Amino acid sequence: MDEHPAPEGVVADRLTATANTLPPLERTVFSLLGLHPAPARIGAEEAAALSGLDPGEAAGALGVLAQAHLLAPAEGGVWRMHDAVAAVADRAARALGTGAARAATARLVHHAVAAATAADAAANPARSWRLCTPESEVPEPLPVTTTAEALDWFEAREPLLHGLLQLAHEAGMHKEVCALAEALRTWIHARRPLRVWLRACELGAASAQLLGAPGPRAAMALLDHSRLMSQLRYSEAAQAARTALGHAEQAGNPLAEGSAWQSLGSANRKLGNLRAAVCCCERAVELYEQAGHARGAAVQRRFLGMALVADGRPAEALAAYSRALEVLEQAGDTVQAAHALIASAEVLTDLDRPEEAAAAAARALETALQAGHGPQAVRAHRVLARAAQVRGDLEAARTHLHTALEQARWTTPHQVGDLVNRLDRLDRHG
Repeated sequence: MDEHPAPEGVVADRLTATANTLPPLERTVFSLLGLHPAPARIGAEEAAALSGLDPGEAAGALGVLAQAHLLAPAEGGVWRMHDAVAAVADRAARALGTGAARAATARLVHHAVAAATAADAAANPARSWRLCTPESEVPEPLPVTTTAEALDWFEAREPLLHGLLQLAHEAGMHKEVCALAEALRTWIHARRPLRVWLRACELGAASAQLLGAPGPRAAMALLDHSRLMSQLRYSEAAQAARTALGHAEQAGNPLAEGSAWQSLGSANRKLGNLRAAVCCCERAVELYEQAGHARGAAVQRRFLGMALVADGRPAEALAAYSRALEVLEQAGDTVQAAHALIASAEVLTDLDRPEEAAAAAARALETALQAGHGPQAVRAHRVLARAAQVRGDLEAARTHLHTALEQARWTTPHQVGDLVNRLDRLDRHG
């Protein structure tokens, strides 16, 4: 036998010895942190959920661990656990016993699902329906008040959310997996975190299947529809929308049913089934109007406008966008109003009304930047580039396309190739 242990073993022994000298409370907190799925970023609220302590007590325990050099402070008022320390904490967590580990995991998952749902509500306060409801509430209000702050909240916790989906699924917490996946929807649409998006679709679908309830199955099918649309897999997206529609009908949720019709319409539009796309979107508007949901009907009318544009009916589309915009601005839904403005600007450009198009797109861009909505900002810059080119201002067109390209690299990478080609054509032909 080698008389000299490997350096990793020496380090682990020293770290274990340090952990064993901690007071009982802090030693327990350290062991429970071994269950944390993202030890490179540990917040006091997560330590509190794992340990059952209040956030103040948890923060104090984390401070003691930092004094023992088992944690290091990180940007944003959180803590970082080095890989070697995390490995020791993981072994300590395994020694806790199944019951204690399961209870701590459940507390963390319940807290995270409730917090993510609250953040999603802040990111999209006009959300009209939710099919997967968390079973617990956040004990303390989240420090977010705007869409941008809420999206940034998700962004900062990307590794945690990714890991929690797996942790909850493996723990058999399938309701929580679906609720967490649904709570990520606004962030996914706005910031396109691909790794989490794929994990949410995969594990959300598996958990919904195991639950067998129509509500979660509809919600996960709609989330998967969005993924498939972003991957240009329109036939599969149409099938996902049909699946969502069937489950939404079984769940008795007319608003979710309307969203499924709209999703089917979007897929049909991309597939070139233009009359079917218009019919699907008209049905979505009808369902929301029947439910007395004016703001939701306005959102669906925006999608109807997109179908009408594709069907070669720009005047009708512009009218649909105008009706949608009026309601959305009255409702204070700035993000959806910006979507309607961009869509209107695109039609106005096609109708050779560049000044009106530029004005609408500029308003939309301002809102997108305030909300931190990357895909929306890319669309606005594209419209502003088209309008500038029509006016003959090639330098402004080039600037907007370059800005759109840089933002598309991390929000809508499928648009990068087209933007590069547009810039090349502009440089060659003007």
